[in-house]
Amino acid sequence: MKYNYYIGIQIPAPLRQKIQQLQSELFDPIECVEPLEPHITLLPPPCVGDINPDHLSLHVKAAAESGLPFDVSLTDVVTFKGRTVAFKAESSTLHDLQQQLVELLPFEADEVEYFPEPKFTPHITLVQALRGRTLPAKLVQEYKAAARKLLPASFTVDHLTLFERERPRKYRAKPI
Repeated sequence: MKYNYYIGIQIPAPLRQKIQQLQSELFDPIECVEPLEPHITLLPPPCVGDINPDHLSLHVKAAAESGLPFDVSLTDVVTFKGRTVAFKAESSTLHDLQQQLVELLPFEADEVEYFPEPKFTPHITLVQALRGRTLPAKLVQEYKAAARKLLPASFTVDHLTLFERERPRKYRAKPI
């Protein structure tokens, strides 16, 4: 059976709402993909699609317990190849936690690919271009300027989240 979900970090409500407001104000359906709920992806959908989410959640929870809680800081606004604008997320724990979770998967770590970079780059996506396109430079600058007004920002992560697909571009967040 094929599943459609991912494991990540849900952003706390006050910050999530500010990001969603920024996204709705600047969203351009001609240039951009509809944004997902603001989050940090730890295990993307393609690498977990064959694993029952209930089964994996138990292992994720056990692996994460030793590192929780931890702090995450949003320190800058970055772009990925002109296709994505995102908040850069930094934490001394984030990379180690991500590696622990990858080790739970039934295949080699080098098979796990993240979007928009091939390797894990902690970030919160603000906007991404339609497939095969790049964002107009003016739109990138508008997102960057608006996003910088929310920086610096930080929050504490006390649990991980399973984001389960309900319909295209909409996922239900379930705490792990």
